[in-house]
Amino acid sequence: IYYTLRFRLVQNTQLVLSPNCIDLSTIYTNSEQVIAPVKIKNDSVLTQQFGFSSLDSEISIEPSTGILLPQSEQMLRVALAPKDSTRTQHIISVYNSFDQHTSLKLKYQCLEPALHFSHSSITFQAIAPGTRAHVSVVVSRGKKEEGEHFFHFGLPAQSHLYVKPQSLLLRA
Repeated sequence: IYYTLRFRLVQNTQLVLSPNCIDLSTIYTNSEQVIAPVKIKNDSVLTQQFGFSSLDSEISIEPSTGILLPQSEQMLRVALAPKDSTRTQHIISVYNSFDQHTSLKLKYQCLEPALHFSHSSITFQAIAPGTRAHVSVVVSRGKKEEGEHFFHFGLPAQSHLYVKPQSLLLRA
């Protein structure tokens, strides 16, 4: 005698993100990156794969894919480096093995920095004593900034660096 056994798993298989909404406050565009921890949890009795889909170039998640054992959790690192000051939120979807998705909402406000620098950091090559190395940095005003902006490069005491001009007033 042969029997046919049919069954259906009725337990929830969705993944849980905690928190599911993150307020990142104020971020400067094109110059700042904000990082927030997020926990992803598999509440089901099945092992599940997860993956984030359609991520903008402004967002990175590490790890963005993985496998979660039943009743396990993993910490993720969500990084946002906005390039557009008009956007105020992102909704990110994570999919599981059963093609179900859970959303993570990132809320923020972007500000244009008053000044833009062509380099955020400078690395000099090794040089022999008595020789010089030159690096140019371009300073420009933010797109929406009006009025005058004064900036000054502060150098540590006993520094061998020379900055010219060390102070400057940028006008509209």
